[in-house]
Amino acid sequence: MANRFDVWLALAAAVIMTASPAGAQVLGPYSWQLQPFCNNLTLTLTQQGNIYTVDGFDDQCGAAQRAPLVGLATVNPDGSVGFGLHIITVPGGRPVDVDARMSIATLNGPWTDSVGNSGNFTFAARTGGSARPLPALSSSKLVSSGLTTGVTTLPLNTNVVVRTVTLAIPAAGQVMANASGLFDLLTGSGFTQFTWCSISTGVTVETAHYIYTRASGTNVMSNVPFAGTRVFSVTPGPFTVNLVCYASSSLFDFYGTLQTVQLSALFVPD
Repeated sequence: MANRFDVWLALAAAVIMTASPAGAQVLGPYSWQLQPFCNNLTLTLTQQGNIYTVDGFDDQCGAAQRAPLVGLATVNPDGSVGFGLHIITVPGGRPVDVDARMSIATLNGPWTDSVGNSGNFTFAARTGGSARPLPALSSSKLVSSGLTTGVTTLPLNTNVVVRTVTLAIPAAGQVMANASGLFDLLTGSGFTQFTWCSISTGVTVETAHYIYTRASGTNVMSNVPFAGTRVFSVTPGPFTVNLVCYASSSLFDFYGTLQTVQLSALFVPD
């Protein structure tokens, strides 16, 4: 690996040669650390006219498998050198883009990436630290229980998990859950009927977050549509959300029913 002075001379020459790109040259390999993380990038630059293509790898903090990278480097009007790097982390193939800028005088500068990490782009350093956090698997994920047209029976005074969905949460964020369906009511009954549902992470109806229908006397309603939405803050790991319902009545042998019930959940990272 070249020392700092050799790199300074090569990059200083590259700044001059951008005005006359006839003599293509290869610079490197050189290394920079993405501080405060332990990830070390090894880069080779090849002149292509007034810019340099970049090939190399992220050592992933000395892991058994390196993350390949490609990119471009260019001399900015302010005299700094800018890098745009595309890294494919392994295993899993999650992509992340890195923007780095460095001074010709110090060979150091700032860096940021496409998932919000940042720090110092430091030449030939290996100061340790934790690994750069992996990007989320996706920016959002939608899971649905699916729509069914069958009837769901609710035994009297019993909490019933009517629908459930589970998401694999890759990063801190929010889950928005939505439920919809029809409450079935017994028309002309002459008694009072109640049905409650709530979107919950538990298995009982939460009175602070319920969807509710009530009919009394000789009502003429038979199907009452319902819908509700609830948002949860989540952290990485499995996350399960349920639609829980409960029926009650002034007539002991009554039971509640639901139709066309659906539960969906959408994850969005912070």
